[in-house]
Amino acid sequence: MLWTSLHFKTTDLNLEISPTLAKQFTLTSASDTNDRCMVLANGVDNKTGAQELFVLSLADQSKCGEP
Repeated sequence: MLWTSLHFKTTDLNLEISPTLAKQFTLTSASDTNDRCMVLANGVDNKTGAQELFVLSLADQSKCGEP
């Protein structure tokens, strides 16, 4: 889950990735963010069960500084 001041609520990052990626991977936690709106997330490959590390960023970087 990611907290965003835009909505003042947590966001399930699995709902924020593409449907294709969401079928292949399940994000399990977010461990860090930076000032470029990038999120470091942990996840699992749904097919193999392997643990994976992901770096997520906004598709539209112009929204990064929005409150």
